[in-house]
Amino acid sequence: MLSEIFLTPIGRGARLSCASALRPIAGQYLLAHAEGTHQVLPAALFVRAADGMDLVIAPPVPEDWLPGTEIYLRGPLGNGFHPPIAVRHMVLADLSGHQGQRLLKLVSDAADTSMETVLLSDSAPADLPLEIEFLPLKAFNEVLAWADYLAVEMGLQQMNLLRELSGVQTNRDFHSAFEVLVDTPLICGGIASCGVCSVRVNNHWQLACKDGPVFRLSHLSEDE
Repeated sequence: MLSEIFLTPIGRGARLSCASALRPIAGQYLLAHAEGTHQVLPAALFVRAADGMDLVIAPPVPEDWLPGTEIYLRGPLGNGFHPPIAVRHMVLADLSGHQGQRLLKLVSDAADTSMETVLLSDSAPADLPLEIEFLPLKAFNEVLAWADYLAVEMGLQQMNLLRELSGVQTNRDFHSAFEVLVDTPLICGGIASCGVCSVRVNNHWQLACKDGPVFRLSHLSEDE
């Protein structure tokens, strides 16, 4: 059940009370359909945080969802982030305009509480935890040299911008552990293989809905 709607500068987020303890890792998603709404296609939801049986959903969520609405969930779906076990310096970079909301679960999932984290974005969420440092995207190249691990969210059309910010010539120049959450429609959850979310990885096509939406940065083909 949808227990709370909260407003943010980038749209509405939500808190869901679940009968079962769904625990997607950062980067995985849930497909959701709301009872009694005009929703035709399921909404792909990304979990920002888990609190007992409650899930805090990163914005945006559909405009016609209201507190008390029954939400039917399928998942967790897809491939999420898999940072190395020993990460001391983590960089979260959001080029998608979501203020890093879909990346922040990486911090709560981390086993090492001494890990230092920097969020790079055009703007910071109002409730950014104090232990996470915020810097603008123009600091990307400088901070990248400090990072043990990089997690990016972006659309494929921003690949050239990411290389420019990073100061690299090709995707193969990125560290093999660095990963990207591809911001793309996730409609069928891998059931129909409709191809809407196709991504070229190592010069062949994969589906973000089941092979992603998280991929190794160095594996994305150069024409993305």
